[in-house]
Amino acid sequence: MSTIKMQDYIVQGQNIFVGLEDSKRTWKVAVRSGGILIHQATMPMGYPNLIGYFKNKFPKCKITLIYEAGFHGFWLHDLLKKDGIECIVTPPHRVTDGGRKKKPVG
Repeated sequence: MSTIKMQDYIVQGQNIFVGLEDSKRTWKVAVRSGGILIHQATMPMGYPNLIGYFKNKFPKCKITLIYEAGFHGFWLHDLLKKDGIECIVTPPHRVTDGGRKKKPVG
């Protein structure tokens, strides 16, 4: 008897959308499907970690990833495209805070 994880049932064969925040040491991802946040993760920066995460968690999904252009350039975009993942690189001024209000300084 095989066990089906709830996450697999919800997103199997679906389109998923991933927001990636990169830094020098870690990557944070937020994964959405059907307008619902279905998973968040933090991992050490590195392409093998990211692609392994997708292959393990979302093997039958069409993935679209967006990240902010920054100091890493476009190497990540190129690798994702090569592996069949749609990737959008956006200018930093186009990234919002999700509607959260900023606290006043002072």
